[in-house]
Amino acid sequence: MYPQISTFARGSMNSAVSHRRAFVKLCGACAAFLTGAGRRSAIAAPQPARGATKHRKNFVAIQVKPYAWVDEGIDKLLDNIQQRGAVNTVWAYTYDFSEARMTRDGTIPLPDHGVEGSPNFTGGAFYDYDPKYFRNTILTDFRAPDYGKFNVITDVAPKVKARGMDFFAWDYNNAVPMMNRVIPNFPKVTEIDVYGRRTTSPCFNHPDYRAHLTGKVESLLNGYPQLVDGIAWGCERMGPFQNMIGGTWTTQGISCFCEHCRAKARARGISVDRAQTGYRKLDELGVERERTSGRWTATS
Repeated sequence: MYPQISTFARGSMNSAVSHRRAFVKLCGACAAFLTGAGRRSAIAAPQPARGATKHRKNFVAIQVKPYAWVDEGIDKLLDNIQQRGAVNTVWAYTYDFSEARMTRDGTIPLPDHGVEGSPNFTGGAFYDYDPKYFRNTILTDFRAPDYGKFNVITDVAPKVKARGMDFFAWDYNNAVPMMNRVIPNFPKVTEIDVYGRRTTSPCFNHPDYRAHLTGKVESLLNGYPQLVDGIAWGCERMGPFQNMIGGTWTTQGISCFCEHCRAKARARGISVDRAQTGYRKLDELGVERERTSGRWTATS
């Protein structure tokens, strides 16, 4: 799944007053979206100027997991993708909790590929970040301890750029249960399902999780202005109805019904009680179907 990019343009205003009012509203909307009501985003110190944006006619990119740099060697890996694949942009995982190695004996037969990984893989941020970008969140300790604290930005980006290629940070935000065990306070920002139970997936409306996401973007772009050319932001998640049906990217629970999601629903004129009742009735129907003829996984 690739990140979607949305654009917007400011139209001309009829007067200076209306222009200022629209500008203030836009700023308020952006602030509310990124940090949540009542919270202030961290103000970064002045940073060195970033390089000019490149507009490549052919954007040829490939995702590279952290272990691949360590196993194959940075220079050898870059040789392969550049010479054999004409790759000009590297999407390097900077945040990942799923090693997902391709091995010789895996589901896809690859007799000449793959190195067995450690069963103690933890995951997290594969780069060093300044804590100042996370002053507005309880999620502050998530540096990956794997591979000797390998820093994919400082170790890889200079070699990528020396070859005339671009380095993108692949900020991969899938909901992996491991995050609840290794990131302090993470269970406090997870979703609440239709029955009032905690799930293992973070809630996108929780202010602390939103500040965590914003902090990562700031720590990448402001912390490494000369090395990171861009960010590929991704999260493969289903919604509550799709979770009930099942599929590749389903996560635990029919959610979310936390206080933040309830408040957002009320602000939009959505009846939380009706939604909760409807999802419970549908789940009951699925459970009955499972009992009589088939498979249902929503509440398990």
